[in-house]
Amino acid sequence: KGVKGKQYHFLKLNEPHAVNMPLKDILSEGEHRCIALATFLSELTLSDHSSAIIFDDPVSSLDHKWRNKIAHRIVEESKIRQVIVFTHDISFLLMLQEHGERSSVNIEVKSLTRKIQETGIVATNPPWDTLPVKTRIGILKTDQVKVSQIEKSETDEAYRAAVQPLYGKLRETWERAIEEVVLHEVIKRFGREIQTKRLSKVIDLTQADYDIIDINMSKCSTCFLGHDSAGALNEQIPDAAEFLADIKVLEDFIKAIRTRRQ
Repeated sequence: KGVKGKQYHFLKLNEPHAVNMPLKDILSEGEHRCIALATFLSELTLSDHSSAIIFDDPVSSLDHKWRNKIAHRIVEESKIRQVIVFTHDISFLLMLQEHGERSSVNIEVKSLTRKIQETGIVATNPPWDTLPVKTRIGILKTDQVKVSQIEKSETDEAYRAAVQPLYGKLRETWERAIEEVVLHEVIKRFGREIQTKRLSKVIDLTQADYDIIDINMSKCSTCFLGHDSAGALNEQIPDAAEFLADIKVLEDFIKAIRTRRQ
């Protein structure tokens, strides 16, 4: 193993016509990354310490097969030491979470944001795309309290500007509820496979369920930013109390589906 930055090993091509041919002239960026990770993890196996390790976007340039292997290996390493992973890749994050769940390893997700002249600011929540329905509903309820105050203290225009993006998020939460609850995670966005065994639960949907989904997603689509309504209609945006009631419809729908399937 290496000592104080010195390496006592190297790799070369085992081909008669490749004598003295540098690997850097042959390998792709992804292959270089695989070798670097394999080398690091091999040395880690030989180490006699359990200090923390940090990865910075370890799977850039790698295909799905290798990304999944690296996710599994990182989770296994986290059983004996703290592992910190910086990544912009949501699918890789979900792979880590998937292997963590299978191995009963707790993964704490933090999201970093920035200002014009500041970086590395820890955001309140992980990226919205990674959040389950329950967490999203909690965030929407918190946001509803804020827009309720805006409704009471500021102009109609200020309230509209505050509540419309929330209807967009509510619609996205309905979409995630269809994936997570209605379809019982048979198919997951950013997922790598279809969970056919979970289909056994998806046998109880009724016309009433479809109607609730359609009515509420249509309402969100009407209210959120991105649709320029006809001026003559002068449609009234829902007030804060109605927005809370719309959140409650989704919450009750999820509860009813899960109770029915227990």
